[in-house]
Amino acid sequence: RAQILPADRVRAQLEQADCPSSPLDIGLDLERFKRSYRRAQMIRRRYTVLDLANEAGILDDCVEELFADGRF
Repeated sequence: RAQILPADRVRAQLEQADCPSSPLDIGLDLERFKRSYRRAQMIRRRYTVLDLANEAGILDDCVEELFADGRF
């Protein structure tokens, strides 16, 4: 059984409830939001997929891919 709702459904539910549904809605510009992904790897002491991507030299490419085509 699926436990995680698709992003488009969550966004629609948030918008229906008149809640912010994007970083822009709460005053975060896209560049700052991108930087937060790059810095997120520093938050945890344990090794994460962000550490792996950084060590492999693909973290920036992954972040750019997340923001491609206006997804965020």
